[in-house]
Amino acid sequence: MLLTGTPGAAGTSVQFVNTTSSATEDGGASNLALSIANAGAAATTVTISAADPNGRLAGYSTSVTFPGSSTANENVVVTPDDNVICDGDEDIVFTITGISGGAHGKSGTNSTNTLSLTDDDVCVNTTVQFASTTGTVPESVGSFNIQLSITDFSATNNTDVTIGATDPDGRITTFTSSVTFFATSGFDENMSITVDDNAICQLDGDVVFTILSVTGGEGMAAVGINNTFTLTITDNDPVATPTATTPTVVNSNDFTATWNAAAGATGYELDVYTDGAVPASELFFSEYVEGSSNNKYLEIFNGTGATVDLSHYTVQSFANGATSAGATTVLSGTLADGSVIVLENSSASVYLGADH
Repeated sequence: MLLTGTPGAAGTSVQFVNTTSSATEDGGASNLALSIANAGAAATTVTISAADPNGRLAGYSTSVTFPGSSTANENVVVTPDDNVICDGDEDIVFTITGISGGAHGKSGTNSTNTLSLTDDDVCVNTTVQFASTTGTVPESVGSFNIQLSITDFSATNNTDVTIGATDPDGRITTFTSSVTFFATSGFDENMSITVDDNAICQLDGDVVFTILSVTGGEGMAAVGINNTFTLTITDNDPVATPTATTPTVVNSNDFTATWNAAAGATGYELDVYTDGAVPASELFFSEYVEGSSNNKYLEIFNGTGATVDLSHYTVQSFANGATSAGATTVLSGTLADGSVIVLENSSASVYLGADH
């Protein structure tokens, strides 16, 4: 068998002229040049792929052919998608994936070209916030709407908002935790809440709503300045009347008051009073008579609640402002509770039932 050919002849190779390139989104079609070395007599066909995960290209040449024996550069034609979306700058990598024809074709050193695509759209970021930060409603309001506002809404993407609530006293029964602004709409949207009109006196209370996240929209969607809304709910229930219970400790001079707590009460006022007569702590002069001549009388009353031994008592008389007692009478016997003893001058004649 006879073999013919040129010993050591190099095979055909194709590569990108440059490994990087650039284009603008609104710049129309651009060329990525390919060069060929050792072109064969037969045509050489090159296949190309592009890593374009976000669909930034309207089209590109998936194959390029070098005519036989041609050493002139050929181009991969790339057409960006000139959309109206702010999708930012992005790199797209083109790769030589196959070479056929030529003289045993293969890829050269520059097998890839990274195209840096510049976005031509003015980038804005959608923001969502509460239209106001505070509000007040009565407990009996039922359902109530809180408004959310949007700026720089998207013409193509919905904007989704998630909301949380801090309600330590359980003042609401439901609220809208997700709100959607549809594409092309710049109008306010409402989150709806339902207030619990219970029969419990809880006094006024606050519920705080917070925007947790904003997704979709334009650019890097974000929460605006008014990220919280504080709703004050005024209570419409009266404070319950506390009920007194039997005291736990009762002494002669003090006691411990107890009662059942009243829902909603922040303080209590205790009125203490005596039910019935209060015993006196000591005997006292309950009446006196200053009659003519020797008709002088003193009445002593026992209201202590018990019989008193009178031997422990004396009565002293001081005449005309004297500082020393002119006479001292030592009492004797006992005096029952509720009874009186009347002392008289020894010469008195008006009341004959007195003790002398």
